[in-house]
Amino acid sequence: MATKVLSRILIVAAIIVLVVAAAVAFHLRGAAMNHAERTAMEAPGAAKAPQKVMYHCPMHPNYISDHPGTCPICGMDLVPMTPEEMEAAPPPAVDHAMITLSPERRQLIGVQIGMAEKKRVSRTIRAAGRVEYNEKTLAAVNLKFGGWVEELMVKSVGETVRKGSPLMTVYSPDLLEAQQNYLVARAALASLGKDAPADSRLLAEAMLRSARERLRLWDFSEEQLKEIESSQKPEHDVTIFSKVDGVVTARNVTLGSNVEPGRNLFEIADLTTVWMLADVFESEAPLVKVGQQAKIELNALPGDPLTGAVSYIYPALDESTRRLRVRLECPNPEGRLKPGMFAAVSIAVDLGVQLVVDDDAVLDTGLRQIVFVDKGEGRLEPREVTVGDRADGLAIIAKGLDEGEKVVTSGNFLVDSESRMKAALKQVGGGNAEPEKKAGMPDMPGM
Repeated sequence: MATKVLSRILIVAAIIVLVVAAAVAFHLRGAAMNHAERTAMEAPGAAKAPQKVMYHCPMHPNYISDHPGTCPICGMDLVPMTPEEMEAAPPPAVDHAMITLSPERRQLIGVQIGMAEKKRVSRTIRAAGRVEYNEKTLAAVNLKFGGWVEELMVKSVGETVRKGSPLMTVYSPDLLEAQQNYLVARAALASLGKDAPADSRLLAEAMLRSARERLRLWDFSEEQLKEIESSQKPEHDVTIFSKVDGVVTARNVTLGSNVEPGRNLFEIADLTTVWMLADVFESEAPLVKVGQQAKIELNALPGDPLTGAVSYIYPALDESTRRLRVRLECPNPEGRLKPGMFAAVSIAVDLGVQLVVDDDAVLDTGLRQIVFVDKGEGRLEPREVTVGDRADGLAIIAKGLDEGEKVVTSGNFLVDSESRMKAALKQVGGGNAEPEKKAGMPDMPGM
């Protein structure tokens, strides 16, 4: 028993030694051949190897073949490429090689083919939004003189006011004195007779204009001026009116309180139009333009979407979220949009007519994007492409493909595995691209 075990061990060890020796010999042979090739190429006067002639389609320059024939896209005869055209041709994908698959293997792998075509592409940018006050319609109520609040007509936040609605009455000694001065100046002008000197009349008119302008600068209305002119008495308590329509959003005054010049007593917001602030991702920010239409779906109004337009794009990103804020103006005549509501904002972006392929046709390796081009007769060529945007299951091809070329849209990963393996075998085997198959082993996808 021990003798049999020892024999098996010796056999396994001999096999390992033979495999290692063969690998070392293969490596040394390859190194010697490469050294000989480099020496021959670097030798003075050595003739350069002739460059292989390639063929391409005059109408579709990206279609390149290593033998004459016809273009599978348009049917034109392929023509030889000049050295300049071969240098400018799109480079093949690095670490990949062209492979040939029989119809049976294609079916087994599940290869499907799509076409690169031009079509109008649109994309929808989705962002979270919230309703805010329209800052253009905000108004503050304050006084330009000091005094005391005698009566409050607006007693709470949320009340709706109209332009010209009374807000409160105020007693102000300064304002009372200004009214008296106006009445005195008016009476002094009226007392001058027709024979009064011109200088006296000009002085009286100037004093009246000064007293009237002072009241006007303190927001004394024309109606209030006419009222004290008709009554010949100053108003003890002056009424303060709203200058805009809207809703009272802040009240910073109470009955009997002392008010100082410049202090905000009320804040009023017009809610007939509101702002919708939405934050879009940094990568989508270049696609947003002023004037684009957007659909707004509010959590508070399910099934009843609204519309708005982008009115402003803020100049800086939020550094914490890496998002850009955009502003939409939304009409709100019925007052259904309340500041603070959350919404889902969808902005439709028209990307124009673009060359596109199915998004599944593009393999992203991290450093490059690769597609497999169907060259006909079962040949699949790996080609590096430049992908622009992606939208609705389509990838926009900025460079690397022509309209009408056919690409693999399904089974890419198995095709990619075979292409990589073939490229690796080329590098190791000095040009032998096909792997050796052992007897009795069936064809497997990806092998």
